[in-house]
Amino acid sequence: MMEVPQGRFDLARGETDDGSLRAWDAADEYILNHLAEAAVRATGSILVVNDGYGALAVALASQGASVVSWGDSVAAHNALELNLATNRLGSADVQALPSTQDLEGIFDLVLIKVPKHNSLLEDQLHRLRLVLGDGSVVVVGGMTRHVHTSTLDLFESILGPIKTSLARKKARLGFVDFDASLRGGQNPWPLVWEHDGIKTTNWAGVFSARKLDIGTRFFLEHLPAAGFTSAVDLGCGNGIVGATFLQQHPSAHCTFVDESYGAIASAQATVKACGSSERARFIAADILSAPEDLLPEPGSIDLVLNNPPFHSNAALSSQASNEMFSASHRFLCKDGQLLVIGNRHLGYHVALNRLFGNCETRASNSKFVVLQATR
Repeated sequence: MMEVPQGRFDLARGETDDGSLRAWDAADEYILNHLAEAAVRATGSILVVNDGYGALAVALASQGASVVSWGDSVAAHNALELNLATNRLGSADVQALPSTQDLEGIFDLVLIKVPKHNSLLEDQLHRLRLVLGDGSVVVVGGMTRHVHTSTLDLFESILGPIKTSLARKKARLGFVDFDASLRGGQNPWPLVWEHDGIKTTNWAGVFSARKLDIGTRFFLEHLPAAGFTSAVDLGCGNGIVGATFLQQHPSAHCTFVDESYGAIASAQATVKACGSSERARFIAADILSAPEDLLPEPGSIDLVLNNPPFHSNAALSSQASNEMFSASHRFLCKDGQLLVIGNRHLGYHVALNRLFGNCETRASNSKFVVLQATR
């Protein structure tokens, strides 16, 4: 239960059943306490950026505010919807927008949670310049481990001067004095680079957005050569794995699934550049909470390609990989295959053997292993 000046709120993460993981952090509490202590008017047009599980939006909505929640995570927006309902607040009071969608109008109050990746913050700050006015109040919050000199430099160079607070419970606030005359430079996102003839688009915040990571490079070397007509690129990121599969299987179809809006936008652009869009489907969804009718039908897929994350935000967790493996088992037809790339130390073979009854090593090197499980 989160207790702040705005009230007591029952909040859940939604993406995991691990009860030890809270749906808010000290930065959320610090921001909400500051709004009350400084008597900041939480009225008018309010924008909340990167609101992990809806803690800020729920607290503000409870005060009758109309809020726009802007972020990259489908899971975060699902958690927001869940927490609004749990706390008997109407979903109409909060408008959830994907980070890939441009904002409109001028916001009176903007609350920014510092994301893990500076690239996502950089893109967001460039786009925020267009919806800030001379009277806009901008409050930044983050855990101290996420607020670096480079983070503050981004605010200084794109929005204007920022003053920081003393740390409280390992969280820190920042107060931006928006400078409309500041040039801010050119927004470099999304980036485009090429690997093996595939022009790859990368929105900010997408995993390994600046270049192909060594794990994916190793995975691409060990994709199946033939014999598959349908695939799912599960946790698709920029889509290069699924796009490579489509190039290698000219009569096959591939469904791209990711809980990041930026990842799905990246994958769509990557596949379009390959001329394979007519053989592709794109789904922005959190596997844990997505409606069944949104995902591929059970038993309908020949092959699932998966590079699972091993964390849930900043917390290490096997929940994401286990849910992906379970979803893969549902999607696959008889004799269908799941191929998984992961660091050797993660021990994915244990979960795969338990779920599929089999698991073999397709390829390995000193750091990574490609595992195959058959339905």
